[in-house]
Amino acid sequence: GYVCALVSVSPNECPFHEPLRIYAKVASELALHPIGDLDEPVRGIAEAIREFVDRQQAIWGEEQLREWIARTLPRMPMERISLRKAAQALMLAHLDDRQADCGVLESWLVAEEGVRPQDVRHLGLFEVPSKDSATALLRSLVQLVRHLDHKGTVLLFDEAEKTLSISGSVRQRDTTLNNLR
Repeated sequence: GYVCALVSVSPNECPFHEPLRIYAKVASELALHPIGDLDEPVRGIAEAIREFVDRQQAIWGEEQLREWIARTLPRMPMERISLRKAAQALMLAHLDDRQADCGVLESWLVAEEGVRPQDVRHLGLFEVPSKDSATALLRSLVQLVRHLDHKGTVLLFDEAEKTLSISGSVRQRDTTLNNLR
């Protein structure tokens, strides 16, 4: 039932005082428990969304799933509407087998560099993840996981104490402490 992410925090690769990089790492490392004993976990928010669509389509059928995507998902509370819209767009693109749209949406969902607003505007998105929206995106990601019928999210940050002790400036240390809270 729970979705988990283990994020190794390091000063160069994934510093805790940079919320966008933390969000990107969590979004790409989210893992669903494997269905079978020999299966690999489903990894990444985009794959979790695809897995939800495939599972619900098998249970409800395509028509009922499209109805849920169109009517129920937009009413679910989520702090960043853009994350909900990106998830909704990925669900529809996956159902319609629009691989190009799936690719750009997956890049958007994990905050890959190079995704521009004009790349996603035709999908109903008018912003890309940024350092200003990253903390709210992380909270929305946790909310989305609950809407995808999982019990909750477990986020594990490795090396957080080490990062605190080696952060360069007082400002970085204070930002890191605020992010930990």
